[in-house]
Amino acid sequence: MMKSNLNLFKFLILVLFLGACSNDDDAMETMENDIRIAIISGAPDSGQELTAFYEVSGFTPLDYDTATTVIKWWRADDNLGTNATMIAGEMTRTYTLTGSDVGKFIAFEAAVENTTNLTLLSDYIGPVTVSATGALAKEIDTQLFSQIKAVDNVLTTQSLWSDYNLTNTPMYLIHKNNNGIIDRGFVVNPLSTISGATAVPSGENGGLNVVRYDMQAQEAFDLIENMGNGLYTFNFNINGDSIFYTQIYTDTEVLAGEQLAQYPGGFFSPADVTFGSIDFIVHEPFHDFQDSWSFTGSSTFPTFSQDFLELRALTHQIFKDFPNGAQDSTTLENKLRQFVAIRSAENILLGFDSASESEKLEGTARYVEKLALRNVFPNRATEPFIPGSITDDDYGITNQVILEAVIENLQYELGASVYVALEELVPNVQFDIEAGANQFTVARDYFNMTQTELDQQLQNAKNSVNFSNIQAKASEWMNL
Repeated sequence: MMKSNLNLFKFLILVLFLGACSNDDDAMETMENDIRIAIISGAPDSGQELTAFYEVSGFTPLDYDTATTVIKWWRADDNLGTNATMIAGEMTRTYTLTGSDVGKFIAFEAAVENTTNLTLLSDYIGPVTVSATGALAKEIDTQLFSQIKAVDNVLTTQSLWSDYNLTNTPMYLIHKNNNGIIDRGFVVNPLSTISGATAVPSGENGGLNVVRYDMQAQEAFDLIENMGNGLYTFNFNINGDSIFYTQIYTDTEVLAGEQLAQYPGGFFSPADVTFGSIDFIVHEPFHDFQDSWSFTGSSTFPTFSQDFLELRALTHQIFKDFPNGAQDSTTLENKLRQFVAIRSAENILLGFDSASESEKLEGTARYVEKLALRNVFPNRATEPFIPGSITDDDYGITNQVILEAVIENLQYELGASVYVALEELVPNVQFDIEAGANQFTVARDYFNMTQTELDQQLQNAKNSVNFSNIQAKASEWMNL
């Protein structure tokens, strides 16, 4: 294109003059070094590389070799440098334009530290645009779009949860490169035409409706970082529509989505585990879908005791490796009866229900997430809701803070496990859950057991596992 070619070879030159000096020797030095040139070579298109050149009149090759030069790159609102901010971490003679630069103007500064102590500043070039040539999406982006499409097909054809799919979920996906810099953004399922966005062609969009939109990528990233979770947020505003689920993703996280997760430092050691981007893309928007549900309240986190930890670990053990293994109706019914008995005993012990509403909120989302991913990715086909065993495997429990995190997060996996059994045994369970019940109350009302039956099922649960090991572990945890 004419614009691109002109920009590619355009030299933008700023000539700075030293002020006059009071003596002839100083004047001679000024004359020898008074022409200084700072030049940017490259096209102002997102993804393109700019190169900084500078020239000082009177410099010899040795001067260039011995002079210490500090490079800084600047981003501004116009070619006058209005609201200029330094681009953090960019201190070399080359700079690759990112999504954060779209609509902005770019310049570089070279501080030449020698006898003349020159500071050179180039003209600002721009505005930076999204390149009209080449691929709008890189291979890793297309891989993520394809993952979303494959999961959506499963959600739609298998109806894991009626009316929930990703086709109707508008989302803004922000790519972070290996240097931690946001370099591009994509809107999936845009609600309307977005000014400044470019449609991603069919060969790159994974079969989805996707547009490349970098203009608000840095804004979205800053919002997510300021919120504290560093990964996603809800209700981001694009084009006046404040309903976009927004998530940051990296190359490593996209690749991890197709692999069985490994937990080298313990299940609850996030620093040692890379979770797939697709996991969150399926799970988190489900919470928006839950907005129309009826909830009876929030769960209150309990004060730990030996008896409580024994009961919660026992619940975990009866669903170990779920939903793998035997899934016949008799096995599922036995597990559900034992679950109701354990939770009933726990509620009597505490005087309140500490988990069931959280198991409803997060367990149903985990159920949809895990079953969809098991169906799409062969490497995850046997991935359980609960990896390993809280008493037998490395969950990284070394202090009370981690123990609390383990107990709280197991509500995701327990809620998902119980729902699998309910879905098989109880008619209209989805309707009941959405209308206000939770997994525990549905199972409790379905069996309607007497206290004698509850006591027997609690004993059956203890007999089905190594309960003495659970007791020893609970004692160990209480002493952390």
